[in-house]
Amino acid sequence: MNLVQTYGNMIKKYAPDHPRAAERMIKTGLALELFRTKHLADRNIPAAWRYLNTYAVGEVLAALRRPEHTVWANIFAPVEILQCFDVHTLSVECLASFLSGFTIENYFLDYAEDEGIAPTLCSYHKNFIGAVDSRVISPAAFAVTTSTICDGNVNTFRYLSEKHHVPSFLLDIPDQYSLETEAYVVDQLREMIGCLSDTFGKKLDVDRLREVLDRENRSKESYRRTLSMMRTKEYPGTLTIQMFMLVANHMNIGKQEIFDLYRMMEA
Repeated sequence: MNLVQTYGNMIKKYAPDHPRAAERMIKTGLALELFRTKHLADRNIPAAWRYLNTYAVGEVLAALRRPEHTVWANIFAPVEILQCFDVHTLSVECLASFLSGFTIENYFLDYAEDEGIAPTLCSYHKNFIGAVDSRVISPAAFAVTTSTICDGNVNTFRYLSEKHHVPSFLLDIPDQYSLETEAYVVDQLREMIGCLSDTFGKKLDVDRLREVLDRENRSKESYRRTLSMMRTKEYPGTLTIQMFMLVANHMNIGKQEIFDLYRMMEA
């Protein structure tokens, strides 16, 4: 049995009667992984990928350490707005993947099903629900999801928000564009901003939002140039690193760290 499985079994041993201890063990494991990615990473992988690996682990750890400053969000949530409230964003799928990395997902899957969650629910969502309902993972301060593209998000977020008293907001995105549907979404965004202000006790800084959006646009331009260069330039990585691009392209797009990542890739 390898070290990860042994550590995972220890977490599962503590989880039923000492969920807070199990949560501390998860955070300790992530802290050790953060150290590894910073100092012991494979040097055959490009520096930009090593940077992204460290950043992704660090963001998940920060979200777990400060749940009162964390928002559960799906990958299509307007994270640019969330950044203006100085919160960490954590996706269901991202945390579920990390829990699987600890080899403890079976405990949370069984826990969710034992309390009545349908066996047919997406395993990512069921893993996440089991982790929160078992009190191993602390609830976030807010939750935002959209009606696109996964049907499971709406029900999972609604269930967790109601059970754990987490303020939440659903952005209903129409399937066709028109001036009317654009106005409909804008009205929802304004309402969501009001909910965020009430939850975190601060107002949206419009100038800061402009800066985030400008940085996002420059990041995308840099990434497009990188993708063009990759037609003829080898850029070795791993499947895990490619999945971490969701952390960059969706959950944290617009941040200075992500702009720096794209510039590193382009160099």
